[in-house]
Amino acid sequence: MPQFMLLTAVNCYSVKAATRVQDAFAAAKLLALGLIIIIGFVQIGKGETEGLLPENAFKGSNSDFGNIGLALYSGLFAYGGWNYLNFVTEEMIEPYKNLPRAIIISLPIVTVVYVLTNLAYFTTLSPDDMLTSEAVAVCIMTLLYAFSNDIFSVINFFSFFNWLCIAMAIIGMMWLRYKKPELERPIKVNILLPVSFVLACLFLIVVSIWKTPVECGIGFGIIATGVPVYYFGVCWQNKPKWLQQAIFSMT
Repeated sequence: MPQFMLLTAVNCYSVKAATRVQDAFAAAKLLALGLIIIIGFVQIGKGETEGLLPENAFKGSNSDFGNIGLALYSGLFAYGGWNYLNFVTEEMIEPYKNLPRAIIISLPIVTVVYVLTNLAYFTTLSPDDMLTSEAVAVCIMTLLYAFSNDIFSVINFFSFFNWLCIAMAIIGMMWLRYKKPELERPIKVNILLPVSFVLACLFLIVVSIWKTPVECGIGFGIIATGVPVYYFGVCWQNKPKWLQQAIFSMT
């Protein structure tokens, strides 16, 4: 908890300081993953490729439609974060030029590093070992969230409400485009792109409700915790002056 409070304080104090801290952490993570990847290639050079063979790598897999949808959750969770680049446009210099560059550069790097890291894992561990070994970071995530003894349950209910909120946000933007076409829109795309994206989100949401209703219920509960905050901050318009001043002073 003190670490989280310290990082929050740094982000509130200075954008530049927060950027430097994030750059340092990103470099440290890439160096650690690079070391794992190098060790993996050394193992491959020694002939330790049994776990990479298709018959072993996909052992125990099935083609169930619902399980494929849940597998997408895990992949999207692992590669998540790309969409948060849009939130820093106000802090960027020439965002129309640099934001696409950041997305185009970061996504391939993350994809290549994650794929090579998983290949390195498979040179030493079998799929079953990866799920049970304390040496894999998945166990750390389970302890961190402390919601469940199964990391995949954590991923499912987190991803459910995440993609539900994303779908609702995209639907809201399409509604505004229909109701208020005269609004200025710096970035415009073909309507088929957001429609396709919403359909993909709905697929993930429906499959999740079908296969993991308990986790989805937890996701709904997490979303519901924001309702009192919404009514307090948005719907309650005639707040006392002292309360408004207190809120403004904190924000």
